Amino acid sequence: MTSDDGNEEIEILIEDPDFAYRRHVPDDPLETARRAACFEMLKNGTGDGSSLVEMTAPCQTPKEWLQSLTTVDFSDPSAVVNLRMDLATNNVPHFDLVTNGEPAFTVTSFPGIMTVDDVPPTKPSAFSSYVPSDHPGLLCLEFTSQSNIFAALHEGETPKPSAAGLPLPSIVLPIGQLRRRYKDTAGIYSIDTEYVLVVDAVADAHPIWLIFDRYIRSHEDPGSYIKPNIVEPVFSGTEKNFDATQVLPSIQDWIQSYGNLDLTQIRDSFQQTGMTGEIRARNVTFGNFLASWNRVTSVDEHK
Repeated sequence: MTSDDGNEEIEILIEDPDFAYRRHVPDDPLETARRAACFEMLKNGTGDGSSLVEMTAPCQTPKEWLQSLTTVDFSDPSAVVNLRMDLATNNVPHFDLVTNGEPAFTVTSFPGIMTVDDVPPTKPSAFSSYVPSDHPGLLCLEFTSQSNIFAALHEGETPKPSAAGLPLPSIVLPIGQLRRRYKDTAGIYSIDTEYVLVVDAVADAHPIWLIFDRYIRSHEDPGSYIKPNIVEPVFSGTEKNFDATQVLPSIQDWIQSYGNLDLTQIRDSFQQTGMTGEIRARNVTFGNFLASWNRVTSVDEHK
């Protein structure tokens, strides 16, 4: 059974076995009530008489949305922003990533979940590394120790490259947060992980990556910071969590295997492409995009 089947499932809030940390799930009663009130106002305002079920019904399947990634121009900010908005306006359900008979790992349709390091200063005179985004649909990734301010201070962890020697994707499109699912007689349990699934926006094949967001819990617990090595490995059969790892070499690989991707199929990739070192996500500038594009073009020309 996959997300495209549309069968009803029960989302239950449970505690992380390793941390006394309350996890957020979309079916929170207060959030549901807030959304219902919002849709009621929209319905009354338009006078079209649409029911709440009709307004919240998926207009696009996850696989259809993924297919649109194969034709979008990632260098066009408006095209990418529209693609991200489709996740919300078309009520795209969560994505199935790993399926062992039934979905074992899913990805939420929430590209805004990733922690962004660039935050506007609260005061005009306050020191800040904030840089406005020239491409609001994408984010720039870099190892914290290699970013300008930390490199100058010689602070941060020294990154450890992957066995395959792949570089960290420089500019990405976030899709959502990785969730681990369990099922028993009481229903389906979903636990959020610290991983955010992203698409490499620069490489021609647009590989799929998982990025460990060490600050992802700070959305609900300010100041929270989690290192990969203190969390139980997310994928069984792997020795540890990585800060970044390539899941699939292309978006087409995910589309073609959607609903049938087994953990054993990506475990080797996880081990071969995993790298460690704290990663920060920040706003993209035109300079970042041009530099990343030129780097990839240069590599391709010498193949």
